[in-house]
Parts: sequence; C-alpha cells; structure tokens
Amino acid sequence: MGRLFWKVFLGFWLTTAIVIVATVVVLSLLVERADPERQRARQEARLETSAVTAQLLLQRGREELTEWLAEQNERGRNPLWLVGPDNRDVLGRPIPQPVRRALRSGRLDRFSATVTAPDGTAYRLFAPPPQRDKRRDRPGILAIGLPLAVLISGLVCWLLARHLARPVHHLQSATRRLADGELDVRVGPAIGRRRDEIAALGTDFDRMAERLQELLNAQRRLLRDVSHELRTPLARLHVALGLARQRGQGVDAELDRIELEASRLGELIDELLTVMRLQSGTDTPNFTTVDISGLLAEVVDDAQLEAAGKPCRLETDLAAGVQGRGDRELLRRAVENILRNAIRHTAPDTVVAITLQQQDTISITIHDQGPGVPEAELSRLFEPFVRVEGARERQTGGYGLGLAIAQQAIRVHNGTLTASNAAGGGLEVVIELPATD
Repeated sequence: MGRLFWKVFLGFWLTTAIVIVATVVVLSLLVERADPERQRARQEARLETSAVTAQLLLQRGREELTEWLAEQNERGRNPLWLVGPDNRDVLGRPIPQPVRRALRSGRLDRFSATVTAPDGTAYRLFAPPPQRDKRRDRPGILAIGLPLAVLISGLVCWLLARHLARPVHHLQSATRRLADGELDVRVGPAIGRRRDEIAALGTDFDRMAERLQELLNAQRRLLRDVSHELRTPLARLHVALGLARQRGQGVDAELDRIELEASRLGELIDELLTVMRLQSGTDTPNFTTVDISGLLAEVVDDAQLEAAGKPCRLETDLAAGVQGRGDRELLRRAVENILRNAIRHTAPDTVVAITLQQQDTISITIHDQGPGVPEAELSRLFEPFVRVEGARERQTGGYGLGLAIAQQAIRVHNGTLTASNAAGGGLEVVIELPATD
C-alpha cells in the first residue's frame, strides 16, 4: 500500500474514532446528570403521596401503617423509612447513613416529611434517593462497546481507503507504462464497474492514451508516406537534371519538367506544413465575424473555371445572411479543398451541389456525383496521404492532404466534418459549425 492509502486510512479512522469517543463521553455525561435528577423527582413525588397515605393510616392505628409500610418496601426498589420519636425505624430495620444525618440535623429536607399520630406523636417519613453505584452507572458501552466501535470503524475506514487508493495505484502504474512506450495500456478493466469521479478519471486516461496512440501512429505513417511522396519528385528531378547535362543544348523540356516537379514539391511541403501546424495548434487562428454566405459564394465563383474543365456544373442553395465566428482564411481553405475534391471525383456532365443552412448550427453540404467511397474507408478519408481503393483512386493530382487540412481547420472552429455515401450515389460531405448567438 502506498502513502495515499495510509493517509486516507489513518485520516478517516482518526476522525471516526474521535467522533465516536466524543459522542460516547458526552452522552455518558448527559446520562449521569439527567438520571439522578429524574430519580430525585420521582422520590419527591413518592414522598408526597406516601406522607398523605401514612397520615391517614395513623388515624386507624400503627398496625395498619406498619403493614402498609412493609408492603411498600417489598414492592419498590427505593425503601421508605418511618422513624419514631426514639429515632428507630418502626419496622426495626437499621437506619441508613443519609437518614441518620437528616435526624441529627433536625431539619426537614425535600426527601423527608412529618407524620403526626392522633395522640400527637410525631414521626419522620424518609424517602431518600438511592445511592449511586458507580460500577452500575458506568455504561457498558464504555467498557466493551467503545473499543468494538473503534475497531469496526477501523475496518470500515480500511475498506474505504482501499476502495479509493486502489484505482489511483492502477492509474499510477498505467501512467508509468505509458511513459515507457506501452501505448496500448488501459485502466478501464482494472477499475471495473465504478461510477464515480475516479472511474471518470480512468475513462479520460484511456481516451488520452488512445489519442496518443493514434497521434503517434499517424506520425509514423506520416513520416513513412512523406518519405515516399518526396522521393518520387526528387527522383524525377535527378533524372531531368541528368538528361539536361547529357544534352547540353535543347534542354528546355527537361528544365520545364524540373520546374513542374519543384512546384509540386513546394506545394506538397506547403500542405504538409499546414497539416502539421493545425494538428499541433502552433498557429493561433484569427477569429472574427465571417459572412459565411458570402464566403461560399466566393469559393464557388473561383471554382467555376475548374468545374468547366471537368466538365461539370456547380449548383448552390445558399441561405442569405449567415454569419459565424472563425478564421476566414482557414474556413475558405477547408471549403475550397472539399469542393475541389468533389469536382475532381464527380462524373463528367454531372452536378456538384453546395448547400448552406442555419438552424441550431451552420451546416454546409457538398454533394458530388462520383463513385463514392467504400464504407470501410470512410473513417480514414480525412487522414493525411490516404488513397482510397476502388473507383476514386483514379484521381489525378493531389497528395491526399486537402481533406486532412479541411478536417483540422474545422476542428479549430469546434466544428465537425463528416462524409457519407449518398443514397442516390456520390459522396456527401457535411461541415457543421457552431452558430453565433
């Protein structure tokens, strides 16, 4: 067990033990004070009633009084004492010390009364409260119950501390394993079916570990794909340069090829850096109020030339006056990349539909009439350098970074980007952005 366990256990146990002991002591003191007072009150009431009864019986004779007194003493725990002028009990019993002290003082107190016979003889009736038996007054809980309660509280606190500290130990162990490179470590199975904040922390840890694993795997794939993508244009550059050196003259075609490959290489590097900056969050977006309707109209107008070369038509259904908060250039690039991808893959002489609506969110839908994407590949469509198998792989141009840039740009705006195969054919990409108040 770690330090946290012992801190929690000892803290709980000490607090519980103090509360138990304090409660028992206070209750014992209250009982000690209240119980004698109740007994004294009962004795005073009994004395008052007994004095009236004894006075009446004396009118009939001492024998009836003696019989009544003996009967009362047999019934009750606290005896009555009737002392005659000779300072002797009428029943011949030894007089207890409290009664002797009262007789010597000669004064009446609240536990004694005077009873007078018809012949004028005065008797003293005593009803002293019972003497306290300290051994009997001490509650059994102090001798047996208190240690037992402390032990039970210790067991309960031990179980509670173990319940709290055990998942923390699992989290600590999993964190160390994650730091050592075990990216597949998870704490959910070890924590079990808990439904408290520690379980929520374990769920967040698993989500973090899963995200780290995805990012590192994506980084590895990215490095592998980058090395492959860069190797091809560089090889072409070397070939073109070699041919140019061999010819010496008339190398315009080779130089044009070198310029084209260098331009493609620069474009690839620019897109790659954009993806990396968006993923890492190193660039701070410039958020302003953006006219989404105007932005989409501008992007569609710029894409008309590319659509004409396909050929295909761009049809729009844009709600007017839609505004949102965001980085205008990032939003423009995201929409432009998705629209260009749709134009590239739509069938010739078909329509690419662009729709803008605003309800609870701002929704932008781009629907092409291409071959669609295999369902198994939809979840990977927005990953860098992903090449979709099947009909859409017949694309020309691009490096598989445009949709990755779009997804990262939409994430920066706390939006979502989803793709699905439309019922009538083609791919439908939907951008959801938060609506402004």
